[in-house]
Amino acid sequence: MGNVDVLSDSDRALLSTIVDGKPVTNLQSSSGKYRELVTGILLQYADSEMAGGVGFAGALSLAPSLLEKTALAKIAYEKLNLADRTYQLVAQTGINIDKYIASHCWDARLGRTATLGYKRISADKRLNSLHFPIQGWADLAVFTYLMAGVACIQLEDFCSSSFEPWSQLAEAHLPIEESHREFGLNALRRASKFEQELSSIRLSVCYWYDKVLACCGPPSSDRNSLFLEFKLKASKNEDIAIRWQHEVANALAEINVSVG
Repeated sequence: MGNVDVLSDSDRALLSTIVDGKPVTNLQSSSGKYRELVTGILLQYADSEMAGGVGFAGALSLAPSLLEKTALAKIAYEKLNLADRTYQLVAQTGINIDKYIASHCWDARLGRTATLGYKRISADKRLNSLHFPIQGWADLAVFTYLMAGVACIQLEDFCSSSFEPWSQLAEAHLPIEESHREFGLNALRRASKFEQELSSIRLSVCYWYDKVLACCGPPSSDRNSLFLEFKLKASKNEDIAIRWQHEVANALAEINVSVG
């Protein structure tokens, strides 16, 4: 256990029970480091869903038909609902969720040319790709497909989390995220039948690909090592990234779009 030197006695005691296969059912009865790690995971997911839901709600005018506007509105609602359900777990730590939500500007976006990589730039914990604005329907379809693909892989990983309430919630959220991924891919399939739209899709893939790839997390991360030790997740960041890259390459090849 490479990170055991940063752990307190209560952290080590909890780690021993987790290694023995006993799940954690309540954050208040866990340890300080465990609460810190779980809170980070939950806020990153909830804040990303919050920013995503607000962003999709503001993008309804981009949808080319009433059917697609309705589908997009449903996704916006579902994302806000996923955020709400996750914030309810965060509330176990004593954070005032209403105050927390009110203290952030969820529709704030950077310019398209900004560069972030893995650097955090805001008080909220949204994934960095959610700091960039959407430009057009093809752009939204690409963004939705790529981001939902990352979310699905990460949620699958969290389904075996040692924090039982989160593993159960991740399992419940997974089919919803899968439907968002399918929405994005189907929109791309329809749009790719038109040459002008296909060109827009290719440009958007070039724009979003590395930004979304960074959402898989940095390789060789000390924090990720702690997640693995406490069995909060099962896979290394680089393994999640490799799987996402493989899935994206295969799906986009079907519509004659290449990556990398």
